[in-house]
Amino acid sequence: MDEVDRLHWKAFEKLVALLFSRLGYESELVGGKEDHGADVIASRNGAKIAIQVKHRSKKRRDGSLDWIGEWAARAVVAAKPFYDCSKGIVITNSTFAPGMDHVAKVLGIDLWDRERLAIELSSFCVRCGSHVSPKVREWCIERADEFEGRVYCIEHQEPTCVLCGCRVSLKVAEYCLNQPKEFGERIYCFEHQRRFVGVLRTADEPATEID
Repeated sequence: MDEVDRLHWKAFEKLVALLFSRLGYESELVGGKEDHGADVIASRNGAKIAIQVKHRSKKRRDGSLDWIGEWAARAVVAAKPFYDCSKGIVITNSTFAPGMDHVAKVLGIDLWDRERLAIELSSFCVRCGSHVSPKVREWCIERADEFEGRVYCIEHQEPTCVLCGCRVSLKVAEYCLNQPKEFGERIYCFEHQRRFVGVLRTADEPATEID
């Protein structure tokens, strides 16, 4: 996120617009002197989101970035009817002032702080740019040594069975990751899946083969 902190605020708005484009939305930059409370409008399937983007680079004495206050939330609320949006989001590279969660709940908007933004920005494969699921993202992060701290879609991970090391298909890898109670978020080839059917495993315990 250090690179994001160094961006000019206009570049940050473009980054947020690009992020929503990759998430499958049609994004439009509308920020300016008369933006009516929104900097980006994201549209998909007839629904529109008004997004207020707030970039912070100035740090306080404790080294943290300046908070984002209630005025940003009220701005995006005003933007919703103007742009005919059903949802509003305030996005920042910083954090929100104390009590903002309650304000957002009352006003019916969402808040994306530094942590949430970092998660969203790292949810794309570094090779093809495709969006990856939270499970696949966590899989890569937990194996930072193997993936050098980067996130890859299953296709570009070259998944292999944890027991025999053989290459498995994308369909098999996705099936295992989508069955965490059965396979402990590990990937097994089809042969080893058959041997362990019905055996409950966890990510912290080795699987027990059935004779």
